[in-house]
Amino acid sequence: MLHSETLVNRGGIRGSVRATQTLVLQARTGDDGMFVCDEPYRSTYTGPNRVLLWTLKYAVQLARRFRFILPTAGTYFTLTMERLRLLETVRHLLPLADVATIPSPGDIRAARSSRRQLYRKAALAYDHLRAIERLGEDAIRDLLADALIGPMERWRQFELALALAMAGAIAERIDTDLSLKNILPGTADAIIEVGPYAVRWQQAGPDFAPPTLTDWEQREFDILREYGISTGYDRPDVVVFDRRSNLVVAIGEAKYFEDDDWRDRVRGATAQVILYARAYEKRQSVEELIGRSLIAVWSVESESPKPLSMLSPTITTFEGICDGLRSWAARAIT
Repeated sequence: MLHSETLVNRGGIRGSVRATQTLVLQARTGDDGMFVCDEPYRSTYTGPNRVLLWTLKYAVQLARRFRFILPTAGTYFTLTMERLRLLETVRHLLPLADVATIPSPGDIRAARSSRRQLYRKAALAYDHLRAIERLGEDAIRDLLADALIGPMERWRQFELALALAMAGAIAERIDTDLSLKNILPGTADAIIEVGPYAVRWQQAGPDFAPPTLTDWEQREFDILREYGISTGYDRPDVVVFDRRSNLVVAIGEAKYFEDDDWRDRVRGATAQVILYARAYEKRQSVEELIGRSLIAVWSVESESPKPLSMLSPTITTFEGICDGLRSWAARAIT
């Protein structure tokens, strides 16, 4: 990029003369051969390049920090390390420059209007950071979706939403606060604690013993395994248990979909809830556990169906999750 800087020259003029400053300088020094000029020069460290270099440097710093705070057992630890190595490799390939100074408005404008997509992406990243610093709602929501929750599949996010909603409903029911723990898929520890209750995600919980399958149920599983297809019955999505008695209070099964018929998903979820409830029959009533359980589907054509008896699981939707699960909590927490 072509820029200019103010320099003092002796015996020659390069660039445009700053007349007033030149007269003052000559009067002060008594040297008529000194001139103050705006001398043009080309730099790779200004304009769009400054935006790009500064953005990459900041990205490396954030990735390093994220690496140190992320548990080594975290699902995204390996992915984070790979991305960090890529960032540092790219950063080392670029010219070393002092990019401690935040890009100027002119630099940002030049990057936004550049014909090179790389510079436009750097400007977008810079604008996103400034929006976060201004506490912009959309920018913070995007940040939390990409960083706190992580780049996980929608069905995993739906399971988390169900777990958080169940914990929130219990907290409201017993009038206490909930406490969030490390949220890692399949962790042996609870991801949420609510008074004497705890919520596990993708973890079976205490006293889980896979029930004995009938010959035809076992045959169904064998066929699926032959084709390399998961049976989908490894563990419940969400388990709420009472830490005092170490008994499971409720099972939550989440079914995210876009185009499927919600009834088909309810059929599959019902079979799973029954199978999981049977796995806890050693210490509690299977029927009562099924009645305290919850099936969440993404949406239904009309209102969520209401259970006709206390021995049937509650069915809800994403809208029901957002509204709160008070009626379910009243059934499950007595």
